Amino acid sequence: SSDVVTAFRFTESVVLVDASA
Repeated sequence: SSDVVTAFRFTESVVLVDASA
C-alpha cells in the first residue's frame, strides 16, 4: 500500500526536521 510509504516519508521528514533544529 502506498499509505505505508507515505507514513514512512512523513516520519522521515519529521526526523530530518528534528535533527536540523
